[in-house]
Amino acid sequence: MKNQKLVIKVMTTAALLSALALPVSAATTLSDIDGSYAKNAIQELVEKGIINGKGDGKFDPTGKIERQDFAIILAKALNLDTQSVPPTATFSDVPEPHYAFAYIEAAVKAGLINGVGDGKFGTGANLSRQDMAVLFVRALGVDATGKGAELKFSDASKIADYAKDAVAAAVELGLISGNTNGTFNPSGNAERQAVAQVAAKFIKKAEELKNQATPPSEETGTGSATTQPQTPAPTTPPANTGNSGGGSSSGGGSNSGGGSTNPGTPVETELAQPTLSFSNADTIVITYSETLDTTHVPTTEDIKITGKDGNEPFPISIRNISIEGKSVFVKLAHPQPLDEEVEISYKPLETTRAIRGTSGKLSPEFSNKKVALQTEDPRMQLSQVIEQAQALLSSAEGNIGNTTGKYPYDAFQTLGNAIATAIETQQDSMAAEGQIKEAINMLNQSLVEFEDSLIQPLEVIQVANEIALKPGSSISIVASDSEYTYSKQSIKDYIRLQRAGENQNVQLATGEGSAFELLASDGETIGRIELSSSDSQLVNVIKQSDGISILAAESATEQSQADLTFTVTEAGTIVKVVNIPVRFDNTKPTVTSATYDNGTMTVTMNEPLYNIGFLSPGSIAVNYLPDGNPIFSIPLAVTTDYTFSYNNGENTIRVELTPEGIAKSRPFPLPIGVPSFQITFSNIGDIAGNQPDPVVIRVPAPPLPEPLS
Repeated sequence: MKNQKLVIKVMTTAALLSALALPVSAATTLSDIDGSYAKNAIQELVEKGIINGKGDGKFDPTGKIERQDFAIILAKALNLDTQSVPPTATFSDVPEPHYAFAYIEAAVKAGLINGVGDGKFGTGANLSRQDMAVLFVRALGVDATGKGAELKFSDASKIADYAKDAVAAAVELGLISGNTNGTFNPSGNAERQAVAQVAAKFIKKAEELKNQATPPSEETGTGSATTQPQTPAPTTPPANTGNSGGGSSSGGGSNSGGGSTNPGTPVETELAQPTLSFSNADTIVITYSETLDTTHVPTTEDIKITGKDGNEPFPISIRNISIEGKSVFVKLAHPQPLDEEVEISYKPLETTRAIRGTSGKLSPEFSNKKVALQTEDPRMQLSQVIEQAQALLSSAEGNIGNTTGKYPYDAFQTLGNAIATAIETQQDSMAAEGQIKEAINMLNQSLVEFEDSLIQPLEVIQVANEIALKPGSSISIVASDSEYTYSKQSIKDYIRLQRAGENQNVQLATGEGSAFELLASDGETIGRIELSSSDSQLVNVIKQSDGISILAAESATEQSQADLTFTVTEAGTIVKVVNIPVRFDNTKPTVTSATYDNGTMTVTMNEPLYNIGFLSPGSIAVNYLPDGNPIFSIPLAVTTDYTFSYNNGENTIRVELTPEGIAKSRPFPLPIGVPSFQITFSNIGDIAGNQPDPVVIRVPAPPLPEPLS
């Protein structure tokens, strides 16, 4: 079955290479390949219809292939499902409208490709030499495990851990070779002529492997076509994580869970201890001896990293954790300085998040394993970081701005200045090793800050579920935060614009239209929030000098229906349209309870109350009714005779009589009626501005004296 799978793999890869081709005639002549070292390979592939020129009779040998275009080739060649895309994009730099979105998502779903970290795919980035080796070796189905130890390149330590075995296998197979100076240049861009050269060699090697493979017959019924092993392979061990019945080390067959394991043959149920390394300044790699199961990924609760400030430990934040091949990649929130040790511990809190190999063996727990970012040649390292930063800056040059998916101009300038400073150190032949390492640390930090500056998508969050309006009244929506009153409300009470959880600034638009403007941090207008009514006969939207007025028609009833529409655009493109229903409310709040207790009156309404005007001391007026009749009343003075308290959005109002107020409200000596208090409201009402009617609260009669015995 292994050979059969290899043949299928090789056939699939041939389809992949064929997908590189465009329609081509036998007479195709390329005028710019005479000086190319891959001339013969290019001509051979052109004649076979596998690759083609770029038009005008040119091939562009030194041109590059970008990651997203290679993803399209993969998806099309393997006939992946590009229709079942996820509801949200996997990568922030490949949103749904991107031309390669469906293909990249399909390739990710199939486990063929990964991103570059920080939730990005790396659009616009060119295919590197080490990634080219990985893709071709993976396509051949060759087992490259452990071959990375055989690498002889002088810069072998610069090859990423995930690519070392593949690079060594590609060299061994004769697919690829190093440079004349003994280096491999793993992060260098793969040129079109290099891809052609390797592709030509790949086809020959694929044919060799195909001829060597002898697929078994597939007779059915007897099962005799396949040689059966004399001893059945052990079943995948249970995911035992520390319970008393199992244990995580290898041992005999006495597990309480049962099974058919031969008790005389110990079965390993645990992976060997992993090795730790830094792949770059902000990524720690935990590498195991076998390929890992990508469906069980630990979280930041399971992996902890600490650094030290003197003797004081401090936690190091983790941005994300991913698994690829034999390694767990732990992306840190900030790059680590050279030579500073950090300690990493792993203890899964849930079985489903336990690291395990594809065989089912679990990773052992470990604590306080030490690892540091190091370099044998600081000057070489500085040169590589400068090259990386320059490449990033160059790729971002045409993508500067204040809208989604762009880099702010000030961030672009900051990285440019950091590169210039690093180059000064690089060119200083007298610079000490400490200065060079500090330059590396500073530039690494600048790189991460620049990548983090990429402007995230604009999020539109609906805050209100409805807008309450009293027929015949109006409210004003303003840009600034405001107390929730009936007459003036903030746009943020209805919708909020955010990027990565941070509120964005808006102001009233200066031009025509009932709109607010979305502002960038430097004050540039980059979007709008347009307000409109679904029915102008019921709700009218009018721009004023300090806000946008929303007017409810006198003719509206509580059964009338209309929406207030908020249309959010960025750079002229609609981001989201939010429709908030208008509820026409002409009903006053009603009292659910009103009590008097020893000088304290408590009134509770059936709905929350708000300031619907300027709240003054006279907003709640209290009169004492000695006989309960409002015709004969004694007005009490606020502050002198009583105080009141209530909070916006609450149902309850409390009135406290002062000693002076209690003295004024003594009951008459004759029982001519029930003493009461009347509370009248002004500038206080429900969310639509309806004021409650006055409330009368009776004073309970004092208890009768006990009869004499």
